[in-house]
Amino acid sequence: MRQETRAGREKRKQDFILRVRDLLAAKGWSQSDLARAAGVGPDRISKYLSGISLPRIEHARRIAEALQVPVRELALRYDAPEANQVSLQLDGETALLDVRALRLRVEDAMRIAADLNEARASLERNLPPEGEEP
Repeated sequence: MRQETRAGREKRKQDFILRVRDLLAAKGWSQSDLARAAGVGPDRISKYLSGISLPRIEHARRIAEALQVPVRELALRYDAPEANQVSLQLDGETALLDVRALRLRVEDAMRIAADLNEARASLERNLPPEGEEP
């Protein structure tokens, strides 16, 4: 079994802290609000968000449920482009939605991208050909 390096563990802590803080800010929650919603002691939440320790899987699951995200989202590398960006195709151009900057969950950004593409396709089906009057 591979041993995790100290630097790797510290990076995981920072990723977790940044992701949870973003989710708290998006909900307008404090650490106390999270502790109540997750059923985890406020002292534990404080330790997790100050980088003293990482939550064990049971607390991670409770925190994820309280924040209404999959547990795996709490474990994603915070700076991983594939974790924070969703590709959107419009008029043959590709745009990347920065999920972190927009404070969206990846699943929500993907749904928005699909809705925008569907709206574009619907407009194209219903618009008269170029040069014709409606």
